[in-house]
Amino acid sequence: MTRSRWLALGVGLLAAACAGTDGALMTWREYKDLDHPIPYVVRLSHPAGGELLFFGSRHSFQPEHPQTGQIMGLWEEFRPTLAFFEGGGPVVPPGDTLETAIRRGAEPGLVRYLAQRDGVRVESPEPDAAAEVANLSGRFTAEQIKLFYVLRQVSQYLTYEGRDLGAPLEERVQDALDAIGGYPGLEGRPRDLEELETVSRELLPTLDGWRNVTREYFRPNPDAPVLFTNSIAAETGDFRDLHIIERITDAVRSGERLFIVMGSSHAVRQERPLRREIQGQAPRQRADSRATRAPG
Repeated sequence: MTRSRWLALGVGLLAAACAGTDGALMTWREYKDLDHPIPYVVRLSHPAGGELLFFGSRHSFQPEHPQTGQIMGLWEEFRPTLAFFEGGGPVVPPGDTLETAIRRGAEPGLVRYLAQRDGVRVESPEPDAAAEVANLSGRFTAEQIKLFYVLRQVSQYLTYEGRDLGAPLEERVQDALDAIGGYPGLEGRPRDLEELETVSRELLPTLDGWRNVTREYFRPNPDAPVLFTNSIAAETGDFRDLHIIERITDAVRSGERLFIVMGSSHAVRQERPLRREIQGQAPRQRADSRATRAPG
């Protein structure tokens, strides 16, 4: 798909979402009070022969989590020709065993492990990081953007039980500062842990230091008044989902049997446009809405 076609799709979906049009990307206002099952699985077929299995997961670094067996079972049943995993990172598993792959890479690690084991092509459908940052520029300062990405990574380090960081927390946070500092426009503060502490207290005084960050700072929320981190999360969430919808649609329309695992919120929010783009229909009504909501 050309860049102009992608931009047209993105503008069209965002405009439709704002108007509440059927078949559009679900808005954060729609999503925030929604109950849905986890896992949330969407299966679609294209008339030309391509198929999609989208497993909306709960993020977990625990190999013994029940969804590990669920993902592996669906993988065996579906027999994909192409797999997508959430986030960036290498396309090979981060460890030699299934357990290590999950403890270091959660569900993306599991997908990479299965793909390498079975010789299946595997890719990240995420937008280019520089494009994502550029999309935020002008509405947020460089320090706000950089702090958002670094602290979001810190919250993931601190939140998920069973995660193997492979190094002390401070070393991993410095690695994140160095990596994110390589994005165009984000070369400035914070560059080290001391500056991270200073900038965190300046821009997020209620946080009381970077080590106290929680996932609540990154709940997408388009409503005011909110912290800039919540607003950036909503902006980046829309940007990512629109890009991923394009990647999924192109793959399935070209005849791939696409297996994708992402957090459940992505599957729920993308279902309407995916059904429209792949099957030309609105989503069916879900009978089970009793499960506890937990954004993935």
